[in-house]
Amino acid sequence: MRTVTAHRSWAPRLGSKVRALVAVATAVVGVSAGLVFATASVAGAVVTLGWAQLPVSGTVAGAKQSPAIEVSGATSGDTVTLSLSGGPANPVYFNATVTANAGGDATFTNFYINTAGTYTVTATDSTANATEAVTGISIVAGTPQKLLFTTEPPSAVVSGGTFGATATVTDSYNNAVSGLNDNIVLSTSTGGCALGGTTTLTGVTSAAVFSGITLTGASNLKCVLTATDSTTPYTPATSTTISVVGAPAKLAFTTSPPATATYGVTFGSVAVAVEDANGTIESASGGTGNADSITLTSPNCTVTAASLNVAASNGVATFSNVMFTGSVTTNCTLVATDATHPLSVSSLGTLTSTNSPAKLGFSVQPPTTSAAGAVMAAFQVSTESGNGTVQTVGSNTSDTVTISSTCTLYGTTTAAEVNGTATFSNVSFQKAGSCTIVATDATAPAIIAAATSTAITVTAGTPTHLVFTTAPPTTFGSLSTPLTAFAVSVEDAYGNVASTSVGSTDTVTITSSNCTLTGVTSVAATGGVASFSDVIITTPGTCILAAADASRVLTGATATVTVGQPQPTLVVSSTTGYFKTPLKLTTTGGAGTGAVTYTVVSGTAKGCAIVNGNLTTTSQGTCLVTATKAASGTYALATSAATTVTIGAQLLKAYRVIGPVYMGHRMVIRVSGVGFYGAPRVISNTAGFTARVAHDSGTLLTIIITSSPRNRAGVHVLVVIEPNGRRASLRFTLLP
Repeated sequence: MRTVTAHRSWAPRLGSKVRALVAVATAVVGVSAGLVFATASVAGAVVTLGWAQLPVSGTVAGAKQSPAIEVSGATSGDTVTLSLSGGPANPVYFNATVTANAGGDATFTNFYINTAGTYTVTATDSTANATEAVTGISIVAGTPQKLLFTTEPPSAVVSGGTFGATATVTDSYNNAVSGLNDNIVLSTSTGGCALGGTTTLTGVTSAAVFSGITLTGASNLKCVLTATDSTTPYTPATSTTISVVGAPAKLAFTTSPPATATYGVTFGSVAVAVEDANGTIESASGGTGNADSITLTSPNCTVTAASLNVAASNGVATFSNVMFTGSVTTNCTLVATDATHPLSVSSLGTLTSTNSPAKLGFSVQPPTTSAAGAVMAAFQVSTESGNGTVQTVGSNTSDTVTISSTCTLYGTTTAAEVNGTATFSNVSFQKAGSCTIVATDATAPAIIAAATSTAITVTAGTPTHLVFTTAPPTTFGSLSTPLTAFAVSVEDAYGNVASTSVGSTDTVTITSSNCTLTGVTSVAATGGVASFSDVIITTPGTCILAAADASRVLTGATATVTVGQPQPTLVVSSTTGYFKTPLKLTTTGGAGTGAVTYTVVSGTAKGCAIVNGNLTTTSQGTCLVTATKAASGTYALATSAATTVTIGAQLLKAYRVIGPVYMGHRMVIRVSGVGFYGAPRVISNTAGFTARVAHDSGTLLTIIITSSPRNRAGVHVLVVIEPNGRRASLRFTLLP
């Protein structure tokens, strides 16, 4: 940007045509105007600004003029704006933006400035970002038109107190006019307002500066001043409203203490105002009681507050957290004293009393946080009156206090009060969580109410070991995909996860001594828990996973996983047996060479057991048998469903005939065996043979038998047939 001083010259038009020489108006002596150019480059073209017509220096405020700018080297339609600087703040000016025509002419028709001063005028082409400025352009005040309070009187004054104000002769745009020789007079037409002091100034050239003015009147009177030019009838000036305040005469409680209060309990705030004789608060600027120092006392009680000496603000002193202390019922009063002026005021009486011992309170709270297993800092429980005052003597000040908690407490939980206070210094928690402590008066629980402490956040203690909080699967059927996600926690000695304390971000690693692991086997814990979702076991069989803390020495943790491809479904195929006959258990399905083992749970049968792969019982009924086939090769361990095996009645067996059998005789014999029941039939391969079972003990049949005398002697067959069709045969000898 180029800046020039205004002068007169001829201005040629830049470009392909020559502009006629333009003469500009003659400015103030010593300042001339001319055509001066500034250049800027726009998209490869050079844009030039030049003053074709400078603003006219010495112009009267508000007078219109037509400065002009030539824009060369750019397309038509550029926006050109005039701006002011270097003069008064926030000047008022108009018609400062035009659009250049096709010939590059930008004429600011009817441009004018209302605020007197000396300016730098800058022309700016916003399209080309080109500027051109001229300095020393002055705007002078116009014809005197009116008076203006350029310094207003204060908004409030003390009656009879002095103050000042300034009235200035201005033109219609509020510019101060100088070079006068006028007389300026102050007056007031407000009823009751008596204006005093120097109210007329003579020979005023521009501004009439009044000092030592006084207003006298009743308290809280509202007055307005008028400034008049007695030499020339300019329009008078009217001031803002002035409040009149009397001298400090008294104090008053604008916020009084309550009618009743309790010792040791704050009843809030008390406010005292400095007032004049009419009760108007000395809040006026410059009021003599506006910032007085007020002191609060009590002639018959002890009073406390945040401060007992407070400086008034706008005439009001506010005392906060006020309370009385004592031990007997008393009618307490407050006295406020103004240390600056000899003023005072007393409040109405406040009936203040104390209460008998009524409750327990934590006079020293337990800490808000504690580590599991760590002894907390000592805390205290005291006997209090209903208003919370600790009772140090009298009844219930040597009671036994016990503490309990929403969490399990460890340590000494009973203590005797000394002077009304029981101290607990050996208390701890072992489980993390949010806990509170409840204090109970064991001596007088029906009289003294229990107390509950503030919340205590118990965090994990020093970490000691790792735990698989989410265990990996016991069997997994793939050697190429990650195990089902599992998690390892960093815990303290009490099983608390180190969620926020030491160890919460430890790095946990997973290794195996007998299998090969791939994937992500090292994870940083979050909140004390390391989550593993990408561990792959590539070795089939039973693998032991070991978790270790890489950040500190802690006891590790192990888990066992059997890995391999799943076997075909394993099924227990032996599902029926007989009482007292061991059942050989068998399976179908499965694969590989792994050994098959069985487990059994009794159903309706008693004494279900596995002996050398056989199922035995001590009664008929059912047993639940589960088979497991061990992993082998690439196969994972397989387990069958629990299968119901039914054990029926004992198998029928006949061992021998007891007693002789003679031909042609009726004989009583016995047959020993097992499984006899239900009066079985007995037949033989001999002719003329009859038999009847007289008694059945289950293991011994008593039989009445008859054979024909025509039978031949020798060895024959005896057949026992039970009602269910089962048979048992044995040989016997028929004697002649």
